Amino acid sequence: LVSSVTTAICFFSNIFSALVSISDFGSYMGMVVVLNYVHVMTILPSAMLVNEFHIKPFQRRMWIALGSTPNGEVEEAKEENNTPEIFDVSSEVSVRENEMRQQTPND
Repeated sequence: LVSSVTTAICFFSNIFSALVSISDFGSYMGMVVVLNYVHVMTILPSAMLVNEFHIKPFQRRMWIALGSTPNGEVEEAKEENNTPEIFDVSSEVSVRENEMRQQTPND
């Protein structure tokens, strides 16, 4: 917040310039800095949530379906029957829990 405000103030101070092009540049860039701050505070958190709840689970399912990761940790995890540590399973039920549910006989 502080850096955005001070940067915007510095650009807005160019409005008092005698040259019209410098004045216009100052008002334009001051507004750019203010709007950038507003977008970072509103869009970035929502984009991070979309990534956490939609993109990462999709990527996890795709890597498991393909049977590997860039590091090759899924194959090792399947052999040991462990969930790979590269996946963050906080947003969905872990792969290991799903496998255990499938192996448990229904009464």
